[in-house]
Amino acid sequence: MPDERLQAGKEPEAHITVVISVAGNMIRFQIHDDGRGINYDKVRHKAASHGMVSAEGAEMLSEYELNNLLFSAGFSTAEKITDVSGRGVGLDVVKATIDGLNGTIEVSSSAGRGTIFTLLVPVTLTTFDAFLVQLSGQTFALPRSAVIATLSVKQQGVTDNGISKSIFFADHPVRLVSLQQLLQLPAPEQSDGEFAVLIVESGPQRLALMVDSVLESQQMVMKTLGSQLKKVPYISGATLLGSGEPVVVLNLTEVVAQLINLGSERISVMVPSQGSQAVPLKRKGKTRVLVVDDSVTTRTLEKNILEAAGFEVVIAKHGREGQETVMREMPNLDLVITDVEMPHMTGYEFASWLKLESEFRATPVIMVTSLATPEFKAKGFASGIDAYIVKGEFNQQTLLHTISQLLVSA
Repeated sequence: MPDERLQAGKEPEAHITVVISVAGNMIRFQIHDDGRGINYDKVRHKAASHGMVSAEGAEMLSEYELNNLLFSAGFSTAEKITDVSGRGVGLDVVKATIDGLNGTIEVSSSAGRGTIFTLLVPVTLTTFDAFLVQLSGQTFALPRSAVIATLSVKQQGVTDNGISKSIFFADHPVRLVSLQQLLQLPAPEQSDGEFAVLIVESGPQRLALMVDSVLESQQMVMKTLGSQLKKVPYISGATLLGSGEPVVVLNLTEVVAQLINLGSERISVMVPSQGSQAVPLKRKGKTRVLVVDDSVTTRTLEKNILEAAGFEVVIAKHGREGQETVMREMPNLDLVITDVEMPHMTGYEFASWLKLESEFRATPVIMVTSLATPEFKAKGFASGIDAYIVKGEFNQQTLLHTISQLLVSA
């Protein structure tokens, strides 16, 4: 309202800016307001009161996940229903329309500054470039605009963090998921330990989709589905190949969103190998990791690596703060990564307290430090830690492999 805006140092009238630009073969629409921003606490409360998530689960939702809730049918944070708001039938219509065009929509919001909606839609809605892929003996088309790369991956190139499987692409871990499983197709019979992967991107989310094979890339004309098939999930249309074979066009935006929403505990991946079996994961939700390090560079690096691999990360600047965080904020703790030399409480002291006095005595602890001599390592293991990584030998694969081994044995 005008009086609120004046108190916030803004002009009494709101400003809404619309910017339209071309990005490759996509048109970008950005709608930016200068209001108060999204009240995420209210979104959490409404999601819990609507039964969409539990109260505990609502507190663990990220801003990206909360933004996705805004597009749910019937969801609204308005306190009263009026002629123009409160029914929750606005943003879900926008999302459905954009998805039907094989586009994407993103939201970013800053408290007190405003919100930006970014819509991306293809320049042409009839002709599009697509990858043809094989899944369980069937051919599917995927819009090329959402595919970053196609890879051939060997079994040994897969990292398992105990919660989900990942591969490395452009020096970053990308979660590996099975497209066959989502579409409820039978798993392929492969024994050579090598499989095809599509790196796809939808908004800020990036996934590695495992398929039987990538056949070719070609330009196609997509036909919309009739009313009888309009509500079939994950499909945006169909096309005919030169041979006359009909091919279903997958809606990658919907596919990626569903895979993200299902979470790691609902999607198990069978990496092709002789005699391998898909093993359902036991843990529910994201694995919670506490990173304790007085170096802002190190803890930020570790946090980014872990979050990219699908972990939920809490950070502390020294052992004393780590101790307080565990006692105050972490009813669930799956793993600890700590430095050694820190003010107030060293990593040795923190590890000893965790293993001897806290309720998390069985929680694995990894020490990441520049101290490389055998004496320091021995002191670390004497304090109860489970693994010791020297910073000079530190890399993403070493860290994730160590975590994977500890979580599997935990």
